[in-house]
Amino acid sequence: HAEMRAYAAGALGDTAIDREQVWGLLEKAIGDPESVVRAQAARALALVGDERSLRLLEEVLLDEDADVRAAVYWLDDRQCERMSAQLETLCNDPDPTVRRVVMDKLAHISSRGKSVSALGRALTDKDPSVREAAVNTLADVGGDAALALVGNALDDPIVDIRSAAMLALRSMGGDQAHALIVDQVA
Repeated sequence: HAEMRAYAAGALGDTAIDREQVWGLLEKAIGDPESVVRAQAARALALVGDERSLRLLEEVLLDEDADVRAAVYWLDDRQCERMSAQLETLCNDPDPTVRRVVMDKLAHISSRGKSVSALGRALTDKDPSVREAAVNTLADVGGDAALALVGNALDDPIVDIRSAAMLALRSMGGDQAHALIVDQVA
């Protein structure tokens, strides 16, 4: 049963059994025909986090199923750094859920320029939830370039994105953020 295989694959990342045994089982689960199993195996691979798991995760991020690619959610800071090129590629994923999940992960890449650039492009995404996630992540990334992009989001046609931009400016603080907020009142 696919559901049981999925539960078992997901649990492998939380278990304390021999890493060799876990890795072999996860490698098998990543090849399962059911996407629910592959998604749980991807989550477990991120939790295992050894070098071989990272190599296999790179392949997972190319999976045909969006739920499997969305396993990027489980990557930690070190894994995000190592997989920064793949994260940038996923910014153009056809599925908005994957693009939205990737936005948060971009804050964990040490190359702020790359993150801010990708987040800036996401502010023009056709899906409002992706644009809102980009605004929120820009606030986390910080810096002058991120602040300017958040300021641009104040002109988004969707009120939720404009509200997120206002909250982001408040959290970012500083004279430039204050000036952008004041301009909205004037």
